[in-house]
Amino acid sequence: MKKLLVLLLLIITIFVNIAVAKEIVFVSNQTEYYFPIGQDAVLPLTTQNPFEENITGTLSYTIRQATQQQGTYYTNANTQSTKFTILEDDNDIFLGLGKQQTPTELEISFKFSYIHEDKYDLTLDGLIIHFFDPEKQDEQKKQEQQEKESSPEEKQSDSKKEEMQDRQQQLQDKLQNNQQSQDSSALKKEMQQEMQEQEKQEQQMKEELEKNEEFQQMQQEMQEQGYNRTGLDVKKDENNNTQFEAKYEKGAEQIDASGEMNNNTINNLEQETSYNEEMLKETLKQDEEYNKLKDDLEKQGFKSEEMQTEQKDLNTEITQEFKKDNETVNIKANFEKEELKKVELETKKSKWPLFLVPLGLVLICLGLYLLMKKSVDEIQKNKIVKTFNYKKEAKQLLEKAKKNYGAGNKKEGYTNISQAVRMYLSYKHGLKKEITNSELLRHIKNKNKKDIRICLNSCTMVEFARTKPSDKEFNNCLDIGDKIIN
Repeated sequence: MKKLLVLLLLIITIFVNIAVAKEIVFVSNQTEYYFPIGQDAVLPLTTQNPFEENITGTLSYTIRQATQQQGTYYTNANTQSTKFTILEDDNDIFLGLGKQQTPTELEISFKFSYIHEDKYDLTLDGLIIHFFDPEKQDEQKKQEQQEKESSPEEKQSDSKKEEMQDRQQQLQDKLQNNQQSQDSSALKKEMQQEMQEQEKQEQQMKEELEKNEEFQQMQQEMQEQGYNRTGLDVKKDENNNTQFEAKYEKGAEQIDASGEMNNNTINNLEQETSYNEEMLKETLKQDEEYNKLKDDLEKQGFKSEEMQTEQKDLNTEITQEFKKDNETVNIKANFEKEELKKVELETKKSKWPLFLVPLGLVLICLGLYLLMKKSVDEIQKNKIVKTFNYKKEAKQLLEKAKKNYGAGNKKEGYTNISQAVRMYLSYKHGLKKEITNSELLRHIKNKNKKDIRICLNSCTMVEFARTKPSDKEFNNCLDIGDKIIN
């Protein structure tokens, strides 16, 4: 009986934990912010990420501006979206929203959409940004002083003017209350000096990097393959090395080349390939099968949500939800590189209504009670344990690599080595999932990390036809694989 009670309490605890879902949270310390005209508005927010990993999703923000013309109010809205990563734990972020040259009031709302076992839409509404003219504020003070000395008849003759003055006074009071958290002229000057100094240092680092022969060679190779460089970011690390990340694009394909330069020598050069999500979405929207499924669902009364993307190595999955009442249906599309391979309809299992939870608890307890009546020997007798010998599989892949390379399938031989090393390390470190080279290396702390990086980078460069295979390099990668796995 005690065992049954303990199991019952355990099950209730599990249900409570399931009911309390973890989600990312955006926090703003205030709802209204004030900036002088001509100054960039920077909105400070705090993110709270309860997941033990970085979460990447789509950040959309809508800016609404109300204007009055001939007694009629008009509202203009502008929405922009970008790919955004929320770091784990609590972090402060600063979102730049541009500047205004005339006094303006803007309403800002945010939406962050991401997928973590389920789809989430985080919203933050009701933030107001005021752009004010400091000179007019001074004039307003003088005007108020003059009106205090004027007759009551003069004050009553212009009620509209008085209302405007009240509004300006409110803005001024809020500005004074908010002044400590906003830029004063001295703080603004200091920030500008720091930004100018930082920009100067970054420009010097970029110029030094552009003169480096290894970097120039990589740049030339990328251009010969048809890639255009779209960005270059640099920064200094704690060891005074220059960390860099260069971005290249060719159609929907994107390559991020990152590394570090120390004493004019480039180390730890890595390249990661991804695909432009917006271009893949446009490709999907032009697909005949997708449009047929979409039209059928809309005719049935389903309403579509925003498309969500998830990339794994060179494969991209795009999911779009369609909802009607309590029913949810997904259209899923799979891309291999830039090519659309499959579009299919998926019915999402609906969650249990809350009133069924007690019934579920009763059924689970009843099932556990019946299981406890069986003998432990009978349960162990019928239990089948299946294990996966990842070390054996990795060795077989290395043998396959030798055969393929010897038979002339050199590129396939490199691919087999990469598969063997990645699979062995993934299972050894308890990851058991497809991850990038960079993510895998972050989990490795032993002395073989440098050899592993060289092996994986060499295989990657050959796999994607950026370098030609060589016997010396292949044998070196094979030796590294044997050393790691054995």
